[in-house]
Amino acid sequence: MLKMTDDLRIGHPIIDMDHQRLLDIINDFNRLSVSLTNKRMMHQTLKALHKYGEEHFLREQKIQIEFGYPYCNGHAAEHKKLTDQIAALATDFFINKSKQLDLNAIIYLNQFLEDWIVRHVKKHDMTMQHYLVKSVPSDHDGIMAVERFRCLDMVALVIDESAKSREFIAKTLIRMGIVIVLEADSIVDGMKKAVSEPVPDFLVVSSGLEYQKFMTALRTVKKDYIAEMPTILALDPIDAGSVGLAEASSMQGSFTKVQNPRDISMAIRSSVTYQ
Repeated sequence: MLKMTDDLRIGHPIIDMDHQRLLDIINDFNRLSVSLTNKRMMHQTLKALHKYGEEHFLREQKIQIEFGYPYCNGHAAEHKKLTDQIAALATDFFINKSKQLDLNAIIYLNQFLEDWIVRHVKKHDMTMQHYLVKSVPSDHDGIMAVERFRCLDMVALVIDESAKSREFIAKTLIRMGIVIVLEADSIVDGMKKAVSEPVPDFLVVSSGLEYQKFMTALRTVKKDYIAEMPTILALDPIDAGSVGLAEASSMQGSFTKVQNPRDISMAIRSSVTYQ
């Protein structure tokens, strides 16, 4: 099992969280390849890698620009190369079917993942360390560990009119292992993203919004998966003492936004049953 070692840790909390997610995908692949069929295992892993790549590379490039990293263009080219390789693998295995889903396929994908760690993270990403670490305090030791999901490709949607609150919840979800965290600042935008691709696996809705109207409207959408989508209420401090708000709004759970990441993650995991 791969672990987050010093040669993989950049020192920037968001990038290090993403790298931990990549390690989780690789470890899950190694674990699942023993018990699942090749087709299912390969499909889950490639799907997870594709979503991971899209989200991680965008976040990483934004951080590079913010801190004046001078090799952004070369890094972006490396990101595109990895993304193209994932797309090509998916095409070979599932569209053109030019490669068989057998033991050799498992070995091939394992080698690809190892190369990603060795060639990209250890070689290319470590060049960011000098530029980023001095500007960003690490949360490696200072913030309590969160309860992580083990699913390969979960998507979450956070609906909150407060940008600061959305960012805090989104960062907590990323640390929990969520591959894609969608954000909306209004009920209308939240409705659009709840019924669009990628389909969220669960929602986090702020009590600062008209959440009861939102839930009523959401449940009237004539799509079965919407009715079954777990929804967690992010309570504003002013509402924290109100017992039963989540239940009254047909939500699966709640947490108070002033809580620390660990407590929030525990509340979310207890509300989302498929993990």
